[in-house]
Amino acid sequence: MLQKLSFILLACFGCTSLSQAQETCIIEGTFSNTKLCHGDAHIQKVYLNRMNEMELPILVDSATVNGNSFVIKHQLKDGHQSEIYLLTGFDNGNTAFFVEPGTVKIHMDAAYPNGAHATGTPTNDLYEAYKRIGEQCTRIQMDSLRQFSQIHPVAWIDSKEGIASRTRIGGEAKFKTHLARMRFLLEHNDSPLSPLMMQKELLYTISFDEANRLRQSMNPALDGHPYEEAFSNAVLAKNIGIGSELPNITMPTADNKKLTLKDFRGKYVLLDFWAS
Repeated sequence: MLQKLSFILLACFGCTSLSQAQETCIIEGTFSNTKLCHGDAHIQKVYLNRMNEMELPILVDSATVNGNSFVIKHQLKDGHQSEIYLLTGFDNGNTAFFVEPGTVKIHMDAAYPNGAHATGTPTNDLYEAYKRIGEQCTRIQMDSLRQFSQIHPVAWIDSKEGIASRTRIGGEAKFKTHLARMRFLLEHNDSPLSPLMMQKELLYTISFDEANRLRQSMNPALDGHPYEEAFSNAVLAKNIGIGSELPNITMPTADNKKLTLKDFRGKYVLLDFWAS
């Protein structure tokens, strides 16, 4: 009986430890080069920043670079949802990746942090796969132009006809990439990556009707996620008019709380917009 009780206690302790581990995002960074882009200085410290509703960075954590690596053990708040954070401290941009429970491994060059690769958690792995679609587009264009230059003389390449041919190659590759990205995001529409990239990279290329169909295709699992809300608001903002559905405007209050337009559903609301 005592052995059985001990086993139960150990099992419970294991569950508790797992629960605690899931409340932490461990960020393990490795540099292939620690020298910054401008000057001779090397990266000494990195800073983890959360993005607020206005997409402004808010410092939440930091770590000292030891040799060519660093570790940040960032405690997540209850109800934390996977979101893009920025790693700063560089002199030539920053690194964007998703903060979520688990261990994120980031490989980067301190001189070019925008080219970092973050893996190890579901959304970051998905983000890397999504970025490879764009990288493939670049490779296709470069290969096509390389073959193009081997076939045609330089004078013809710079002619009106040659420029038109090169433009067609680029346009075709970009259109195929656009379709591949949309297909990818629809196949993974239960991930916060989907509404985020739809808003940032696809929304401006499509009509309101197409955008609204994308909005309606979002997986219910994302209901309430800030990226789903932002994408929905951006779509609705494309068609504001009498009788149309309004974006769910968020308004800060004097006591640092938030009100949304949905809080006043069924009531008359006067909206007063100021611009400068």
